[in-house]
Amino acid sequence: MTPPPALQPAFENALAVLVGTATHVHPSELPAVPQAARSVLALHDALAAPQGSFAYPAGLRTVVDPRDADEVVDALVRPRDDVPPDRREPDVLLFYYAGHGFANADERQLRLALPATLSTRRGDGPSLPIGEVFAAMAASGARQCVAVLDCCFAGLALHAPEAARVHLLTAASEGYQAGFLDGRPDLPTAFTGVLLDLLHTGVPDEGRHLDLGTLYRRLAVILPASDPPRPDPTQRAVDDSADLALAVNPAHGTAHTRTGLCCRRDFALLARTAARRAADFDDRSRAAIHLTQAVHEARALTADATAALGRTDPDTLYYRELLGVLLGESGDSESARAVLTELASDLEADPDHAERLASVRARLARRITEEPSNPGRRDRLPLE
Repeated sequence: MTPPPALQPAFENALAVLVGTATHVHPSELPAVPQAARSVLALHDALAAPQGSFAYPAGLRTVVDPRDADEVVDALVRPRDDVPPDRREPDVLLFYYAGHGFANADERQLRLALPATLSTRRGDGPSLPIGEVFAAMAASGARQCVAVLDCCFAGLALHAPEAARVHLLTAASEGYQAGFLDGRPDLPTAFTGVLLDLLHTGVPDEGRHLDLGTLYRRLAVILPASDPPRPDPTQRAVDDSADLALAVNPAHGTAHTRTGLCCRRDFALLARTAARRAADFDDRSRAAIHLTQAVHEARALTADATAALGRTDPDTLYYRELLGVLLGESGDSESARAVLTELASDLEADPDHAERLASVRARLARRITEEPSNPGRRDRLPLE
């Protein structure tokens, strides 16, 4: 099924404000987060036109280590200089923040750390309440507002009354810390690193553009399946905001190539890993969602590989066996048996597939659920 087209903001009337607090000045107790600066600069490049949805330079503003809250607010409410007076209000306003996030002990409001913030334990010193950010976004007059928050406890932003009309994408829920990469100042943060990888490599079986909904669905699988696992991101959409495109999809049109199929296989396996890790934390609901997603991905992958490569191509055989395994793990033993029985029938005619045939027969007899071996397995390659 062809995904619905994403909503592309007009280059001339979209604004992204990217903020990062990377250093902290004495007597602040907060550790530096050099990855925040790296994240801001890398995301700036990824969002810049023509691949990204924001025109360079007028549609992109970066603020690293803001001197105070007013500098951030000004970047949000100040109109673009290159638009006519009758179009001073942007259609789309995106706010991104990377750095420390915290809440005072007596409130549930997210606060964003500034260089002079003294401590997240007590909330001493100047900081930026997220409500002020959302109020500034509303004051800009933007038709659609998006906030991407890469900080600890970012999910607290969901409770802000001013967030009612803001699409929120956060690196962690309100009770969790975000993942910074200690000792690697040259890398982005964990959340933004995955987001950047998606923007740079794309999603083979999605449309021409990468929208917020697509990016969230990928982040929600990849991050908890990472090693080490990262917190589950959160998203709250407003009306059709999940369809808003952030960039061109570099992998569009590759879904039926060997490389595209390989990438889709990787995602199905990541969904399976995410399901297992959710089960380890006794989060049965999330485990079921991820496993259902893995089965859905494997089913579509198998159908497309069969059409593109043939029923008995080595890669297709692997995908078919994987589908049977995932169906079995999901509890659909009848469908799993049907898939594996049909696969065994195809394998019996070719002696070159004796090893896989033995594996499939063993699964049918013992319900073995380990990942099937794939002698021809290809690592992720540049897009064909």
